[in-house]
Amino acid sequence: MAQKWPALKQQEVLAAVCNGLSCRQAAARAKVSVATAIRWARAEGISPQAPRRLAPETRAALVAALKSGATLNDAASLFQVSRSTVVRLAPSREASRNTERASLFAALSVGLSRRRAAALLGLSIATAIRWARDFDPACHAPASPSPRKPRPPRFRQDREAKQAELLAAIGSGLSKRRAAAEVGLPVATAIRWASDARGLKT
Repeated sequence: MAQKWPALKQQEVLAAVCNGLSCRQAAARAKVSVATAIRWARAEGISPQAPRRLAPETRAALVAALKSGATLNDAASLFQVSRSTVVRLAPSREASRNTERASLFAALSVGLSRRRAAALLGLSIATAIRWARDFDPACHAPASPSPRKPRPPRFRQDREAKQAELLAAIGSGLSKRRAAAEVGLPVATAIRWASDARGLKT
């Protein structure tokens, strides 16, 4: 009969401790809690060993693995240490947090809301709100906007002349839509002008 999962884990932890690993290291290898590993060891009459200090080369390799993208759990399993040890040795997030904070301030300075800036930068809204309390618009003034290109002048031909041209086209038998196209007016404007002209005649 196949052994149950906890029994297999327990055997793995006890074998690792008997082979010289600490309970913490055995727990990391078997992916169980340190407290569980200690409890199993004591139940078998095995005295838990004090954790050994990491060798400098192991510490350097672990930090390098984290910098190259390894997760905390993967690093703990790879180097047979606890997750708390990996967290303690992980490169500080202070530099990246400062970069994220500066990016948030830059987004706020150009007029984005805290919610929009948080979504854009992948931050939680609560973090964006908390950091935004330190935001000083005077210190993060947006760069002066580049001058807008001048818009081409709008066509402003004399309205009366344009309306007369439209009415002449309609009077020649063209529909309002066709007359609007001939004169170069929106259909809605042609209809409105034609209705206005009809109202003046009546």
